[in-house]
Amino acid sequence: EGLNDYSGKSVSGVGDVNGDGFDDFLIGAWGNNENMEADIGQSYLIFGKASGWSMNTSLSNVDASFLGTNREWSGSVVSGVGDVNGDGYDDFMIGAPNHEEYVYSGYRFTGKSYLILGKASGWSMDTSLLSADASFRGAGTDVYSGDSISGVGDVNGDGYDDFMIGIWRSYYDGADKGISYLILGKGSGWTRNVKLADDANASFFGENLYDYSGRSISGVGDVNGDGYDDFIIGAWGNDEGGQYAGKSYLILGKA
Repeated sequence: EGLNDYSGKSVSGVGDVNGDGFDDFLIGAWGNNENMEADIGQSYLIFGKASGWSMNTSLSNVDASFLGTNREWSGSVVSGVGDVNGDGYDDFMIGAPNHEEYVYSGYRFTGKSYLILGKASGWSMDTSLLSADASFRGAGTDVYSGDSISGVGDVNGDGYDDFMIGIWRSYYDGADKGISYLILGKGSGWTRNVKLADDANASFFGENLYDYSGRSISGVGDVNGDGYDDFIIGAWGNDEGGQYAGKSYLILGKA
């Protein structure tokens, strides 16, 4: 929409979020300065349709958008996460890694990730992420959370899709080992401002200092055919194969 929006920094298919039979997608623009608020970021939702697609479509004319706050760089990462609450509509997440929270004796860039649940109607432009259905933030030792997000399918076989949030700049148990949090889907009980360190269902932290694990995470489907979806965590700073050779970890789903 404007100069220095950096739209397209992150893009993702998000499934069918409005239940019309067409899959939809999301475009993040972390530098967006809507209402003269610097770098709040904006993420744009485009509904699928049978026809009417054209080149050079302005993002000001899409179906819905979501605005961050206070230089939080929302839209740095966007991701579909499947149907996490089992209502038949696909859901998605928007990462804002520059989000600040008051921690201990001052403000830190804990980062924040916002969950938006699918629905048949009620979508609009310039929706504030403060009204997201749920949100998740880092802690004092987990900074810039929301810089890596991925849906991972149904890893525990309970019928709800699950998702992960990676924090590669985490200082938990050592500088920049990185940590990845698993959040399991559920039918209800979603809340805002959830502290990942306390309320995630599981977490996975790097083996060594400066592994930067969680910088990339991804669902990979059911790779071993046991009926549970699986996921993979990347740690590009791992040195076991040589300096910055990197390492990737496969975690198999289980009940």
